Amino acid sequence: PSCANPNLLNIPSGAHRTAFIAPEDYRYCGTDFDAQELRVVSDITQNEVMMDIFRGPDPDMHSITAQAAFRKALDRPDLIVSKKLADEDSFINELRQKGKILNFRILYGASAFSFKHEINASEEEAQLMIDGFYEAYPGLRKHFDKLYAQALKDGYVITDRKLDRRRFMPFHNTYLKLKAKSKPSYEEKRQISQYEKQLMRYCQNNEIQGTSAGITKLAQIMLEDRLKEMDAQLVVALYDELGSIAHESIAEEVFKIQQECMAK
Repeated sequence: PSCANPNLLNIPSGAHRTAFIAPEDYRYCGTDFDAQELRVVSDITQNEVMMDIFRGPDPDMHSITAQAAFRKALDRPDLIVSKKLADEDSFINELRQKGKILNFRILYGASAFSFKHEINASEEEAQLMIDGFYEAYPGLRKHFDKLYAQALKDGYVITDRKLDRRRFMPFHNTYLKLKAKSKPSYEEKRQISQYEKQLMRYCQNNEIQGTSAGITKLAQIMLEDRLKEMDAQLVVALYDELGSIAHESIAEEVFKIQQECMAK
């Protein structure tokens, strides 16, 4: 596997670039997608608010999310978050960072319970921010709920909307049998609840992450084909980034080729 020995997925974002040292007279060329997963969800759901942000001159989704999601919390002076962000000097940077965390945690299907640990806040505050997110981007919750209802019926979730890839849930038939019981035991109720929560997380993140991964793979295939006759080669495909090593005489050209492949 491309991410084993060492597991590059465990390396902090951006740090993996230092692991690739280009030979003499060669350069490392790395390009990544800009807010790939957020753009994917805006396209899949056709969310007008999100699409308008990305069409704008300064598509800073994280700042906009932060302002919308934290508005409820900031209206409550008794909450920890409000007190933390009272200092104007650190307000913008800290707010944007928390907005970024919220953007991706929502896409990964995180609950208020797990989200609160990442922003060091109470569960009530975390839930207010999640509610603020969905209010800022109307239609997203309805989309996720629709996916969940369909997955409960079909027993699978879509993992790549473009290629119609599916992830079947092995426990689904057992779940249906437990759900059909008139008096399930305590343990059976726990299994039902656990499965439903797991399925909801899968519905939120599998479609988005799977579609994003599919786009990156297609770009990777195109790039490898374009580099065949050049003094360059693709050396890593990680998250939403492609990295190549190219002779310094053609490095700028390789950068442009990577951008073209990813844009397509």
